[in-house]
Amino acid sequence: MAPTVYLCHRRDVSRLFALSLFHALHDAGADVLLDPDELLTSAVEQQIRAREFLIVLAGPATLANKPADERIAQEIRIGADAGRKIVLVLMYAAELDEHAKLNALRGLKNTRITAAPVNEPVSRFAARLMQALTRASSPDAPPAPEEPAVQRKLNRALRLPVSSDDQLEAEYLLNLALCQEDDVSTIPVLSEAIRLHPDYAEAYFQRGVLHVRRKNYLAALPDFDAALRLRPLDPVAYNNRGLVKRTLNDMAGAIADFDEAIRLNSHFASAYNNRGLARRASNDIDGAIEDFTEALIIRRDYATAYTNRGHAQKVKATQQADHPSAARAILMAALEDYDAALACQPRYAPAYNNRASLKYLLRDYDGAIADYTSALVIDPTYATAYFNRGIAYKTRGDVHSSQLAVADFDAAARLQPRAETFYHRGQARKVTGDLSGALKDYEEALKLNPNASNALTQRGAAKRLTGDLSGALADHEAALQQGDNAQAYYNRAAARAESGDIPGALSDYDQALRINPRFAEAYNRRGILRYSHGDMNGALADYGFAIAINPRLAAAYNNRGTARYAQNDIEGALADYSRAILLDENYTLAYVNRGAVYADTGDFGAALRDYDVAIALNPQHASAYYNRGVAHLSLDQLDEAIEDYDRALVLNPMLHEARLNRGLARASRGMPEDTPLAMSDLRGYLPYAEPQRQQEVSEILAALEKQLRK
Repeated sequence: MAPTVYLCHRRDVSRLFALSLFHALHDAGADVLLDPDELLTSAVEQQIRAREFLIVLAGPATLANKPADERIAQEIRIGADAGRKIVLVLMYAAELDEHAKLNALRGLKNTRITAAPVNEPVSRFAARLMQALTRASSPDAPPAPEEPAVQRKLNRALRLPVSSDDQLEAEYLLNLALCQEDDVSTIPVLSEAIRLHPDYAEAYFQRGVLHVRRKNYLAALPDFDAALRLRPLDPVAYNNRGLVKRTLNDMAGAIADFDEAIRLNSHFASAYNNRGLARRASNDIDGAIEDFTEALIIRRDYATAYTNRGHAQKVKATQQADHPSAARAILMAALEDYDAALACQPRYAPAYNNRASLKYLLRDYDGAIADYTSALVIDPTYATAYFNRGIAYKTRGDVHSSQLAVADFDAAARLQPRAETFYHRGQARKVTGDLSGALKDYEEALKLNPNASNALTQRGAAKRLTGDLSGALADHEAALQQGDNAQAYYNRAAARAESGDIPGALSDYDQALRINPRFAEAYNRRGILRYSHGDMNGALADYGFAIAINPRLAAAYNNRGTARYAQNDIEGALADYSRAILLDENYTLAYVNRGAVYADTGDFGAALRDYDVAIALNPQHASAYYNRGVAHLSLDQLDEAIEDYDRALVLNPMLHEARLNRGLARASRGMPEDTPLAMSDLRGYLPYAEPQRQQEVSEILAALEKQLRK
């Protein structure tokens, strides 16, 4: 009785050898089955369990498991569990050693290993193999069950042609190529395989994969075209070609390919995920979310799909700006997706990065920074995470955080130099006071992208801070020549105001607000300019608009408090300063301003508490010392007042009112050594005093001189 055999092989890397061996064994009289189809059916599983022998064809790519193939491992496990006699045929010079990564072969019992010499004709090897099978076959082995579905597979396999020597050589080269680590040297090997076998779909497919890995997408596209021309029912090839088209920004073509991949395999989770990405890029956010959801129905542990759906939901939430409650609900759903991605794959750096970006959007900057840090612990070369963490640090706005942002932008620029990175590093350096470094960064950003109008106008802003007003104005003009730019108008307004062109500055703020009616900071700055030129009502209106647009803009509350105080609205001023402090507990100027209002109402205790906080936050704030000195003086705490005025004048020698008040405090204290010092302070103040005040100070000086002569 003929031995019953199931021929187990990988359809991508050993199909041609398997066909030749199948025909040779069949011709030699074996009852041999080769399944020509991709999907393993229950009927074929039954055949594997029923047949006496399981011949496993293992070339170099099979043993290396490159690319990974689950079906051959599944077939080996079925045969082993059923106690079949397993014959491992090493083909194409494959060697079974400790480096073999096909885990299904480990620990197998009842296994015979034989090698098919590379240069030996398959028919001769098949004859020797048939003899061995016949000798090892049990006389009482039952015949394989006959089933119509299996017979149809057998008939189709018999209609497939025997492989030629050139085709077998091409498959041998394919196996060698898939086991090489160097992509550059591998592509010529695959090209030679294609020369030997011009209709070799798998070689075209694998060469396309290598081109993609080397980011040579234009070369990959014709290879996938050829693979699909030869193998038009291959969903993986459609998926891969779709990926290339998406990278080349052909979203319609990509979606069409993903559609076909899904039509051919409705359980192809990766194709749903990839189509979702293409739909998201086409701004079909709802369609993208549907695709990511379908991918997750198929694969509940698909971390990438959770991450992508979370990102799509974040985009959808930003489109719901007019419906804050709905937007927040969508953002919370996105957060759940990122949590699920990390539950599936705890070391998935992109999920940490994307969850961090969502937390940043929710103004949870500490949480965002923690997640970016987790991403970088997993992948220290993750340039995007360094960049994003730098943005989060920069958003905090304080000097220390800006220094941390500069360090992150340094790392991002080393790994992936982009104009945007240098631009933001320049912004952070400006906050730290490193204006020369900021200017260099803007220069670098403009080298990488000469049309970066944001870098042009921010370079102008930095030049203004260095006193180069003409250079600043020139940069803002150049930025505006590239098109309407609200930020450029905003920055030019500051330069114009500083150069004394108040009408021009106001006009620029108007233009910035025309382009971006929700530019809260522009309203705030225009309010400052209007306030400084006596337009109190205009200033109050602008601060009100700024606060309505951005209720968290502490500076607008502080500035409105100052305008209200100027109009004697004490209660409104205190409320605004308190709100500014609630929003930014490190807002030194708001403490100083609120302290001044408390002092004006006679609540010197509250005033002193605010000045103490201001000085603790910024020991270099001369006005805080001056104001605290005024409060101490009002409470007849002369020693403390004189000490505060001393510190104020060290920090700002041009703070003439502090010199006057110190002189008055010294005169009031009445100690013998105080009178000369008081007279020195008062004389130092006189050149800067208004005429009426000069008369008053002169009279005090005369009295002190008279006292000194006694």
